[in-house]
Amino acid sequence: SLMESCKRFLFSKVKKFRSLPSTQGTAKKLRRPFSAIVAHRQTKGKGRFERRWNSPAGGLYVTLTIQEPLGENFSLIPIVAAIAAREAIYSASGVSCTYKWPNDLMRHGKKVSGILVETIIGGKSLWAFIGIGININNTIPARLKSKATSLEAICRKKIDVDDVLEALLRSFPPIYERYRKGNIAKMLISYRNACQTLGTHVVVGSGTRIIRGIAKRVTDEGFLVVSTQEGEAIIADGTLVEKGSQAKMYGR
Repeated sequence: SLMESCKRFLFSKVKKFRSLPSTQGTAKKLRRPFSAIVAHRQTKGKGRFERRWNSPAGGLYVTLTIQEPLGENFSLIPIVAAIAAREAIYSASGVSCTYKWPNDLMRHGKKVSGILVETIIGGKSLWAFIGIGININNTIPARLKSKATSLEAICRKKIDVDDVLEALLRSFPPIYERYRKGNIAKMLISYRNACQTLGTHVVVGSGTRIIRGIAKRVTDEGFLVVSTQEGEAIIADGTLVEKGSQAKMYGR
């Protein structure tokens, strides 16, 4: 049964802290497969490309640690995490989010969740540290209100942070199991269907390049294909730059 096969991917070790510099840092020190590190707040939260991540009390800040044999699919881990986080948010709050490539979760154009995946290759193993930040009951600073929102603000009531955590620890294993077995077709269809980036005009920073064009599709590796004046560009890891935006300092 699916539950049986998922058992080996369950997060049996969940460690909770009142405050941590960052859940990623603690998870990388502990390096314990299929463990979850949770903090009530983070003092040095960081997002993708070393950006700061605002982490006041009331949000969910968690790092899931996974270890797997080196394979060719691991570029899909951010998408696996985004799908699991979206399912967890929906199941705990009824709020339906869209994806902003690669791995932000949005509601009506405002960020609800950001995901940071850091990978370390050791011997024949890949370690992935999946940092997930979800705005639940935390106050959004005034300067970010046009860019970010919280489940409490959307639902007009407090949502139990532990309910969202439990939902995430439930939603992640079956999706991860499908990814490990190579059953990625349905997963990619569901991601593409809810990806608000597709069909829009984007400005993507990737390395030192800035690429402008129309986001056309997400490849089977999870890369973004952008149609530019020079032809198609395939972006493996980049950031969608909002024009004139300070928010990119905060998004994971």
